[in-house]
Amino acid sequence: MIIELSREHCWSLRQHDRCPALVAYLNKITYSRQLKSLIELSEAFSDDLKIYVTRDTSLKVISSGSAIQGTPTYILVINGAEQDRLLGESDALRLKHFVGPHIEQATGRSTRFDTTDPGIARGRAGES
Repeated sequence: MIIELSREHCWSLRQHDRCPALVAYLNKITYSRQLKSLIELSEAFSDDLKIYVTRDTSLKVISSGSAIQGTPTYILVINGAEQDRLLGESDALRLKHFVGPHIEQATGRSTRFDTTDPGIARGRAGES
């Protein structure tokens, strides 16, 4: 399920929710393309991942604690803390590889995929 991020959601994300959450800061230009990727990601991890989206007009309200430099930006939150960050447009496969290891660690369930994405390296995805 994909949820439009609100102030209440921001508060609950800080309350050490054990379920991994992906917060997607999107812009108007890439919103529909990225939403398609997020829907596919939601279907793959429906029981293990909460996905929140916000458009650039909401950034002023919620980005102060997250230091958003640009959009799209994806922030993975577990137990009330940022675990990892992915910058830039991403297809569903790249998003799966980004969240998969964190979900495996949080749930103990395998998230292996048939295809590998050479663009994802160990460590913080999206950084050079």
